[in-house]
Amino acid sequence: MSHAIRRDARHGLRRWRQRPLFSFAAIATIALSIGAATAIFSMVDGVLLKPLPFPSASRLVLVNRTYPDWISDPILSKSWDRISLAWPEFFFVRDRMRTLDALAVRTSALGLLPPPDARELRVDIVSAGYFPLFGVRPLAGRLFEADDDLADRKVVLVGEALWRSRFGADPAIVGRSLPLADGARTVIGVIPATFRIGFGRAEIWEPLSVTPANRRVDNDRNLDAYGRLRAGATIADATAEMDVLLRANFRFTTRTGASVTSLAERQVAPVRTPLFVLLGGALLLLVMACANVAGFLVGDASSRVHEMRVRTALGAARGRLVSQLLVESAILTAIGGAAGCIVAAWGVRVLVALAPSSVPRLLLVGVDTRALLFAFASTAVAALLAGTIPAFVLARGGTATLTSASARVTPAHRRAQARLLVVQLAVGVTMLAGAALFVRTLRNLDRAEVGFTRGNLLSARVSLPPPLYRTPDRWREYFSRAEEAVARLPGVEAAAVSSGLPFATGRASTSIVLPADAPGGSREVEAQRRFVSPGYFRVMEVPILAGRGFSAGDPPGGDVFVVVSREMAQRFWRGQTAALGQRFSQGTVQFVVVGVAGDVRDQTLATEPMSTFYVSTVQRPPWPTMRIVARTAVAPATLADSARRALGGIDPAVPVEDVTTVDQLVFTSLEDQRYRAVLLTALASVAAALAAIGLYGAIARGVTDRRREIGVRLALGARPQQVTGMFLAQAARLAAIGGLLGLFGAYAAARVSATLLFGVGTLDLWTMAVVLAGAALIALSGGYFPARRASTVSPAEILRD
Repeated sequence: MSHAIRRDARHGLRRWRQRPLFSFAAIATIALSIGAATAIFSMVDGVLLKPLPFPSASRLVLVNRTYPDWISDPILSKSWDRISLAWPEFFFVRDRMRTLDALAVRTSALGLLPPPDARELRVDIVSAGYFPLFGVRPLAGRLFEADDDLADRKVVLVGEALWRSRFGADPAIVGRSLPLADGARTVIGVIPATFRIGFGRAEIWEPLSVTPANRRVDNDRNLDAYGRLRAGATIADATAEMDVLLRANFRFTTRTGASVTSLAERQVAPVRTPLFVLLGGALLLLVMACANVAGFLVGDASSRVHEMRVRTALGAARGRLVSQLLVESAILTAIGGAAGCIVAAWGVRVLVALAPSSVPRLLLVGVDTRALLFAFASTAVAALLAGTIPAFVLARGGTATLTSASARVTPAHRRAQARLLVVQLAVGVTMLAGAALFVRTLRNLDRAEVGFTRGNLLSARVSLPPPLYRTPDRWREYFSRAEEAVARLPGVEAAAVSSGLPFATGRASTSIVLPADAPGGSREVEAQRRFVSPGYFRVMEVPILAGRGFSAGDPPGGDVFVVVSREMAQRFWRGQTAALGQRFSQGTVQFVVVGVAGDVRDQTLATEPMSTFYVSTVQRPPWPTMRIVARTAVAPATLADSARRALGGIDPAVPVEDVTTVDQLVFTSLEDQRYRAVLLTALASVAAALAAIGLYGAIARGVTDRRREIGVRLALGARPQQVTGMFLAQAARLAAIGGLLGLFGAYAAARVSATLLFGVGTLDLWTMAVVLAGAALIALSGGYFPARRASTVSPAEILRD
């Protein structure tokens, strides 16, 4: 048997070498599809399927406080389903927990390098058990110890990148001083660059350095808590225990609970559906490629009926002939699969390079053993599908087919080719529809109403170094000068400052307390807070819908005037007019609503506006980190250098970062949607091309096989246009059936991707039009030229033959 297979393999290699164009087309089709599927599988495997690169990764969890009532009450926000812990909560839980054998916390901060190279540093503040929890070993020095949490020893751990760039990878780094704007730190260790949690990457780490005051601050919940389950404990056990502990000694105006979730699950949950959608598209492309190659081989088999008759006459059994065809097709797919691994290696680099910042764990993505096994399995499936179908078609008619003296092309060949073409067309049209859905989503998001005029806006982030700017009065003085300096630039119409800017700043939510006569009674609720200068609404062109905006003459003492968003007015007071004059509090501060502003999309274009209240920097001091925003009369990007120089001229010790246009910020916020749309469009384009090529090959083969019939028709008086129309009608029938099936595929794609779409329904007429237009385009591009060639057949030559 092995001898027969080797002989068939040699015969197959000779045959494919004699038909280089056919072989190249089949191998390229398989290589492209297997390469694309393997590359995207590598992405899915690295991001979603592989365990986290930490010891006991399956037992790592995140611990949060929750507000169960806020999820079901329509007047309250649904965004606070998981809240970080406060300092007292962390210590209370850590000292009493039984289901976790370790608990550590992390929060982010901002570090500043002093002049002459003044710039921001990304800082993580962590507890002593943070790095041991993840099994991190320093490249040099030591990690934090328990005592580092209890007293400010001015020590710091530096990341490998900073160690190499600032210290030249000096192995004697331990004990050296790192100057920061708020004082020097002593370097005690180096953290390897491979360590990464979440989407950001810190440059330095500082200890908690807990003071007695920190232990009493229970309303500043900004500690991300990471734990490790004890052996035998479950997430349900830990949730029940945390629920009891977090409610034991901490009283709130609203019922609270606890949430314990897998760290791996929390990291990958936002990208799970998008990546599986991409993998589904790649697998559809692989199915289509198999159908395409099978169609090629069915057409090739029809030209080999005479060869098979001779072999049968010489005593070859039908199984022997089928085995030969399978071996020949396996050679093509094996070569295609090997080439596909090369395509996958290149494709993975492209996927990682283009991946948006929201995709975690990209360091684990690569063509490794698991990816190669996937490629091998894909090649085996492709060989089975591409080889079995033509072999089955050729042998289906039995000995009569192989020994008959009838025409080369049997009805079985034609039916098989037609069915394979319908599969290709249906898959190709479905993928075109899926790509259209995501392109429409991207277009709808880009055109979504943001609540302000986003064109001609320039922004910059400024952070004040603590030693030079210790008091709120100093903060207010600097930002007043900064606003004036930017406003005086030629081409700037107006400038303002804000603690946050849409699409540039994370969520700045805080808890407030409504009065007892508010709808639903007195309760603690969530809203987003922004500190802005009086000119902010004019610069951003956010409309004031009721009441008034801020004024430079607002009194600095007493009640604090606020402007609330329309969504907040409607949510808490059931109307814009009703909101005016309403009061709410935060600690000892009393706020009075003097105006209602339009809603602003803040985090993403797909996220509905949040309840937001604006506080004037005239009445309350700004934060040490603020954004300067300017409305320009010229292209804002042309003023970036001028704005940077103007701000740097106020105080060179203050770093000016992230000078960019708001249009660029919006563009960056769409990187996830753009990534999906580009990849799916590329896959769909390849699928459509394969469908057109498959249709072209089938119609061309039909023209060749029916040359005698065509000659006779033309000799009997048929017009060339009628012959062309006959083959175009055949292509149109196949495209119509494939397009109809593609409609069902488009509906299924919309249902699967519903959570990723924006402004597009599952029964979208525009997408259906794209489906039908795609089917028509494929039919025209694949069928016209061979059909046109059919009309050029010479009747005289045919009759002479």
